[in-house]
Amino acid sequence: MKRIYLDNNATTPLTPEIFEYYISLTQTIYGNPSSVHHEGRDAKACLVEARKRVAHCLDVLPTEVFFFPSATEALNTALYSVLKKNPKGHVVTTNVEHVAVFEVLESESRLRPVTFIAVGETGAPTPKDIEEAIREDTCLVTCMSVNNETGVITDIEAIGAICARKGIPFIVDAVAHLGKAPLHIPKGVSCLVISGHKIHVPKGCAAVVSKAPFKLSSLLLGGHQEWSKRPGTENVPAYATFAKGLEIFKTHEDDSIHHLQSLRDRFEKALLSHIPGLLVNGSGERVSNVSNLSFPDLDAETFLMQLDMQGIAASHGSACSSGSLEPSRILTNMGYPRKRVLSAIRFSFGRQNTLEEVDEAVLKIVQILKTQR
Repeated sequence: MKRIYLDNNATTPLTPEIFEYYISLTQTIYGNPSSVHHEGRDAKACLVEARKRVAHCLDVLPTEVFFFPSATEALNTALYSVLKKNPKGHVVTTNVEHVAVFEVLESESRLRPVTFIAVGETGAPTPKDIEEAIREDTCLVTCMSVNNETGVITDIEAIGAICARKGIPFIVDAVAHLGKAPLHIPKGVSCLVISGHKIHVPKGCAAVVSKAPFKLSSLLLGGHQEWSKRPGTENVPAYATFAKGLEIFKTHEDDSIHHLQSLRDRFEKALLSHIPGLLVNGSGERVSNVSNLSFPDLDAETFLMQLDMQGIAASHGSACSSGSLEPSRILTNMGYPRKRVLSAIRFSFGRQNTLEEVDEAVLKIVQILKTQR
């Protein structure tokens, strides 16, 4: 059975070009970039070049780019860089953040005031929501630019302008944004995090863009790599491949986004025409590749297993919450009824998907539902 992978917000498969590039680097760039011998200098040069390439793709300075093994660690580092300096300061965030942010701030809420803005069924905070939540003692604003479960977009440009005017650090989780919509870092964004495995690059590489005067403070001790912001020997082949993945996306950005949009729109249009009562979750503007749908009178966990047996990979929500049978925190906090939340499935498309796969997936989904009924 040919499988159809529709869980690209969890992670993406390597493209043949990226796979070949990565394998070639692992065979030729194996030295420790902190070593002074020839192999070490080669690795150091490759790392320096990778940083320059990432910076060029993001239109920032190389000195503003820091490599991390994961976006989770990067986000934790960025958050605690502010929180440790302001032990009693107030924080503004939302109730639909990824767990890498939400769990940090939920823990911090026992020690300091934290405002979790309720976003409602639109799925994202408005700039007005953010501005009204800011207080005299606010030390940090943080939110995702795109929600990983619904694909709903947050207006980080307007929020950044508010934070710049008030002199408040603004940390942005852009992991679900990269590769699905144009990504520009507007004025007022202090720190932004992206991850390579969301754009067909190997896992184990993420990047933080830190804009002055924001300063990262390392969570770890034991080395001076990444200008002492992230100790530990750098995974140079992965970081260089991250740069390659960004370059490929930027080169084909318009075509790639158009392709993803055409897949998602065809998928939703077909299912909505075949399944009465089907609901799209998140009424706000969405990026090109995410379709979070609630199926009437359906148990999502059972449906996911049936889809898997038919060769279709999808998800019930964030991969970082996998294994949990609890309803999606994101959809629950958006105010949807429990029945709607429990019947929700996230389909997310990638560059490797085709229109033929979309049509086949729709056919199989409709057949499964008919069999159930």
